[in-house]
This record gives sequence, structure tokens and C-alpha cells, in this order.
Amino acid sequence: MNNFENKKVSIPLAIGIFLIPLIFAWFTLKKGYSTKARVLSFGWLILGFIAFALMPTPPGQTNSTPKAEVVEKTEAEKMALADAEAAEIRQKFEARKAELAEEDKPHFEWPRVDYTKAVAKIASMDDQSILKAVAKPIIEKEDITNENGEPATIYYFSKNLVNGLDIALSREFIDVTWRFDEKDPVKATDAFNDGQQITRALLGGKEGSNLYEAIAKGQKFDTLHLEDGTEIKNARCGSSVCRYQIVR
Repeated sequence: MNNFENKKVSIPLAIGIFLIPLIFAWFTLKKGYSTKARVLSFGWLILGFIAFALMPTPPGQTNSTPKAEVVEKTEAEKMALADAEAAEIRQKFEARKAELAEEDKPHFEWPRVDYTKAVAKIASMDDQSILKAVAKPIIEKEDITNENGEPATIYYFSKNLVNGLDIALSREFIDVTWRFDEKDPVKATDAFNDGQQITRALLGGKEGSNLYEAIAKGQKFDTLHLEDGTEIKNARCGSSVCRYQIVR
């Protein structure tokens, strides 16, 4: 395509080049002018019409800057996108929850239940029988007020506050707690054995063994009801402590 086709001719310039000469040529065709002038005018008139007819049509203007196409999503597409994002968030939440659950449990080879050793079940209202069932001397005791404002007494069975068993007795509850340091597996094992011993004595051989192994493996129970009517609350093991509460 030549440059002439790309150039725009302004209206005044077009009038000056084509229209005015054509008008002049038209008037010279009238009588009163010489034959030569009329022939030249006629020739100029014909030439102007031919030039106008052959004048190229300017190409359509194109916008060099492409317009951004806005794609409107349908309501179904929006819902699908929102569902996908929600599913991804749930997946991440569940993965993080599983990760935290794995962290919040004992990470050493805690002692399994010794089913060859029988343990007699004791009455939950008999404080002295409960303390004797530990089969260890009381190192220290402390009078406190429990979460319900009731007076209670904590009995400690170890001088080591990091590895050891303690039992809190009140009118309403029996709180059993054993702490352990997995970096010291010998003392941690001893604390778990004490926890296993008292749990089987309080709940019976079968139920006590089941609860002990369940929480040691990482299971957590906000409330648990046994077949004999015993109610257990907040039974769980973390990475350094196991505990549960029996409602009297």
C-alpha cells in the first residue's frame, strides 16, 4: 500500500485542488469563451471526475491499543470458584489440625498395659483406698480450691515435678495427672506406669486399660460415659502431661 492511501486530505485542501478548478472549468464551457479555452476546460473537467473516481478509499481506522475484554463470570462459575476455595481452606485446616494432633501426644515408647498383672477396682468415694492404690508413698500434699470453688487436696507421689503422678481429691471430682519428660525415658516410663496403675484401679482392669492406651496414643475425650455409669471428663495426653477427671 502506497503512502498516498495512508495520508488524509483535509476538506479545504480538497476544495482547493479539485472543486474550485472544476467550477472554473464549468463556467468556461459557456458561450463567450474561445473554442480552445472551452476544450481545455472540458478536458480539465473530465480529468477531475476521473481523478475523483480513482481516488483510493482510506482504510478503516484501527485502534492500536487493544481493548481489554472483560469476561463476566456466570453465577454458577462464581459459586464453583467459591466452593473450590472453601474446599482448599478446609483441606489446609484439616492438615494443620492433624499436624497439631500428631505433635500434641507422647513421642516416646510409653509402657503398654501389662494384662498379666491384675488390679483390683476401688470405690471412687474412698479417698484412702485411692491413695493406697498408687502403691507409692505420698511425698507431699497441698490444700487448694478447685475450678468449681470447692476445697480439694493434691497428693504428690514424686519429688520430681517433671516426671511424676499427682492426684487431686475433692467432694465432686478425682483429678489424675502424670507429667513426663520424654527426653528422660526411664523416669517418663515410671510416671506412665503410675498413671496406668491408678487408672486401672479407679475404672477397672478393662475400662482403665482402654482409657490409658487411648489417651497415650493421642485420643482426647471431653466427656466419656462408661457402662457402669462412671463419667470421665477432659481425658487427654499432651507432649508432656496426661490427665483426666472422674466425676464422683
